Amino acid sequence: MLDQATAEFLTRDAHWQVPSALRADRTARIGLVIGSGSALTAKINSLLPSTGSISAGRVQVGPKVRVTLRADPADASVIPSEAVDASTGSDVQMLWTWLVHPLHPTKALLLTAHLELPLNNGHVIKQELPLTVRVARTLPYTVRQIFSSWATWSAVGGTVVSVAGWLHSRRRKGAKTGQHTTGKRAATGDEERP
Repeated sequence: MLDQATAEFLTRDAHWQVPSALRADRTARIGLVIGSGSALTAKINSLLPSTGSISAGRVQVGPKVRVTLRADPADASVIPSEAVDASTGSDVQMLWTWLVHPLHPTKALLLTAHLELPLNNGHVIKQELPLTVRVARTLPYTVRQIFSSWATWSAVGGTVVSVAGWLHSRRRKGAKTGQHTTGKRAATGDEERP
């Protein structure tokens, strides 16, 4: 029964459209493309400029396809953006885009597309397409990290105050010791007679 339901599915190439690297604390649009065609290429060019194609493998598609993109909430937020289905019959042209906001730099941010193909009998065929992308550090992110870290600033402040206090006390001791020594020499010098 499952074989009959999946007989109408087509197998097509899928690929990601992503920038070479995402940037920490900056939102970027990424896309998942299944199939090919001129209508799809036009949409990719308008929605995803300055992106490159990364193969996601071959996937099964049917008349109904649901796709969600997920990431660890501690690493990035993901918001669905646009979906395009320019398919006609067996000419599959599908595109899903999301706005991804990485929260911190990393060498490998893992994003996973979850494809669901609902069947008429209530079953759902699921497929996962992982994507790993680098997230580059930005100057605003680094500056914010430094200034938002109260523990760092309190430690730096405590160290500066301690060093300044130590230098001040050494200076005062040195000045007092120098005056006493000079005073004793003078007194000693007055007492000695040639």
